[in-house]
Amino acid sequence: MDDNENKRKYLDDNFKKFNRPLIFTNKNLSLLQELKKNASKIDKSFFTNEVKKQDEYLNYIRIFDQVNFDAISKTWQSGIFYINILNIILLDIGIYFNQTYKKNIKDWSFISLLSRINKVTKEIILLMENGYSDGAYARYRTLFELEVVVAFFTKHNNEELYQMYYDHGLLNYYRREKSHIEKYSKNEKNEKEYKKMEAKVKSFQYNMKCFNKDFGWTYTILGENVDFYNLCKYIGIEERYYVYKDSCKVVHADANGTYQQISDIDIYHTSHHHATNYGQHIVGKATAISLKNIATSLINLSNIPFLKNGVDLVNIYEEKAFDNFTKIQLFIEKE
Repeated sequence: MDDNENKRKYLDDNFKKFNRPLIFTNKNLSLLQELKKNASKIDKSFFTNEVKKQDEYLNYIRIFDQVNFDAISKTWQSGIFYINILNIILLDIGIYFNQTYKKNIKDWSFISLLSRINKVTKEIILLMENGYSDGAYARYRTLFELEVVVAFFTKHNNEELYQMYYDHGLLNYYRREKSHIEKYSKNEKNEKEYKKMEAKVKSFQYNMKCFNKDFGWTYTILGENVDFYNLCKYIGIEERYYVYKDSCKVVHADANGTYQQISDIDIYHTSHHHATNYGQHIVGKATAISLKNIATSLINLSNIPFLKNGVDLVNIYEEKAFDNFTKIQLFIEKE
């Protein structure tokens, strides 16, 4: 038998044995009450045995998860493969860009955005490989926002706008620090840094009524109607805004997000811990589209002539990813 078959046999043989031992039993909770009164009266061996039982169960679950992970990751590996390729292309763009890097706010923003895009994409891939499509969809929300930011810079590639983007981040950081210092702690070091930050924020010459809003750094272009929808509309992707709003649902704890997760639609492919095959194609296709658009925008922003030849390659990989996720989903639905 191969290793995977051995794992499955172990799971089958121990299924009844590892019907999870409860931690919150009357016996345990009574002992905890005794412990609060007089620790010396507690039989320490009891807790040692409880830890051992829980550890054995957790080992069983680890093997269960591994088998489940293998099944899910193999199912979707062809689609995820092309997402990985698109992410590697973004890394390549960053490597070429570093060769012409200049120490200015524009180049710093470019590298910072690219670094974050790469990290968020890796998080999406990791969650998808393990069958957590809702978690991946929640991270996709951030990827879509980054796509919109990069697309906006493609339309308005100027130093002033990059500076406003940076200052808007500083403004939000200042607000957080102000709240923290006022509510929780004050010391000489953090107050000194805070005062520097406060002086910088107070020196801003922006229309603060607009600049204070989410995405307020875009107000010189969008005017007073600064919000994320109008930003999407401005760059021409408002038709995908509904996908973004769906991804927002799984982030928040309202009833809609709790009862209508994308992984829950198909209960037949959902395990006890919500690793699932369902919902993967939704995140996979959305991620592929965003990575293609981001790569295209960054190639245009880079001003490296030969990179422009790579746009066709990016389109091919996005199509491959999209097709594979569609085919896998159709295969699952026919099972």
